[in-house]
Amino acid sequence: MEKTLLSEAEKKISRRRFAKYVGGAVVVAAAAAAGYGIYEATKPPPTPTPTVTETLTTAPATVTTPPPMAVSLRGETTSDPNFYLWDKDSPITPGGLLAEYERKTGVKITFERLDWMTHYEKSRLELQSKSPTYDFFCYDSYVRGSYLPNDWFADWKELESKTGLEMGFADITPKIIDDEGTYDGKILGVPSGDFMAPFFTYRKSLFEDPKLKDQFEKKYGHPLAPPNSWEEVNEQAEFFTREINGVKWYGLTLLMAPESSSDEFYMRWLTMGGGKGGRKQSMLIVDEKFQPLINNDIGVKALEFIVEIFKKKWCAPGGTEVAWVDVTSNYFAGDIAMGYMWSCSWAGVDDPGVSKAAGDAGWHTLPLPTDGVNGHASLMMAINKFGKQHEETYKFLRWMFAPEQDKRMALLGNNPIRISTYQDPEVMANPMNEVLYKMVVGPSVPQCDLPEFAEMNYNFSLEIQNAALGKKSARQALDDTAANWRDILKKSGRYG
Repeated sequence: MEKTLLSEAEKKISRRRFAKYVGGAVVVAAAAAAGYGIYEATKPPPTPTPTVTETLTTAPATVTTPPPMAVSLRGETTSDPNFYLWDKDSPITPGGLLAEYERKTGVKITFERLDWMTHYEKSRLELQSKSPTYDFFCYDSYVRGSYLPNDWFADWKELESKTGLEMGFADITPKIIDDEGTYDGKILGVPSGDFMAPFFTYRKSLFEDPKLKDQFEKKYGHPLAPPNSWEEVNEQAEFFTREINGVKWYGLTLLMAPESSSDEFYMRWLTMGGGKGGRKQSMLIVDEKFQPLINNDIGVKALEFIVEIFKKKWCAPGGTEVAWVDVTSNYFAGDIAMGYMWSCSWAGVDDPGVSKAAGDAGWHTLPLPTDGVNGHASLMMAINKFGKQHEETYKFLRWMFAPEQDKRMALLGNNPIRISTYQDPEVMANPMNEVLYKMVVGPSVPQCDLPEFAEMNYNFSLEIQNAALGKKSARQALDDTAANWRDILKKSGRYG
């Protein structure tokens, strides 16, 4: 029985999606039934069976063993860039890793990649109905509270024991697997990459241009360099939003769509030290008594930084519709001076086939003040408890996340998951991985573990939009969010 209560909005979404999926199934079933009826009405009369005289012999019967059935596994994930590396044909992964696994084992992998919200809704419907359709799913660690308490996933350690094939858990980044893959002492999810935030990329050719450096220092009174504070981020957003050498540039990416805009706030608030005294497993956004902390003075300042960028249009176009995937595509278009997001967003930035920023990427992380922390997360891979092929699924995912594949994926731009991969000289020759590892071993907190967080976060994203559009002050938007969170948490029994 599911332990997580859905919000009214989630119930409506779930019913709508369920009707769509079930409706499709009814149509298919009806078509199949109609086809069978036509066949029965039109099939030719049966041919009489000739009489056969049976001859007995004493020869032993020949027993033919049927060939083993081909194994096929089916998975569903989000459409984030790192998952497209699984079947990328490259000199490092000729033909793609999925095809390589099929050649090695005969096991065919069918892989569906959906946009975030469609994946979230569909995966939960599948799991709630105990469907065996998919053998594995990813779940975003930011909504793990909507998955892990519900007993939907198989225990990786148990499958390790059953198969006798070691996963090498001690080599996988401990804080991610402990904080976001473990529940009630069981390992239910393994990271597809070490995702850290805020992870900055910037156009080196702009930051190293002597003319631009001179102009910047004259205007702001300090040298142009990757930012050391969110104040400097806004300065650079302003400075680069203009025409440079005949090209229209934008200073920043900015995440402002419903559901996702709140990440802009968390990145600033956490790194500025806003979460002091907060509950670690809940991303510091509430204290140990589940009282919201985001509407403190640091929170107001963090939201004001966002509002200024949005109102003054120092960011790429798209307004309040820019979601996570749009941040990546906008930056890859080649006319943005600096981007920051979860580190997984930048897989492929140096691939000239998909990115106009290729060959010009610098990497950076903000220095943290006292009480400041980064965030850590992942799209966690989980084995469907209701699937029929647990051990084969474990074998496949174990192979995908083995040290050899982790290194090859890292060389393609994925964020490694193994400490041994970070120690590989070839991997660390990429400056991106050098900066990433600095964040991996530095202070950080997981995304929020509360089952109520999906609803809390969505409502907060709308309040951020209200502030950006001038409907509310930053202070009012945060105070209203805190009041809304208290209502949600009270209804779920957090206050006794």
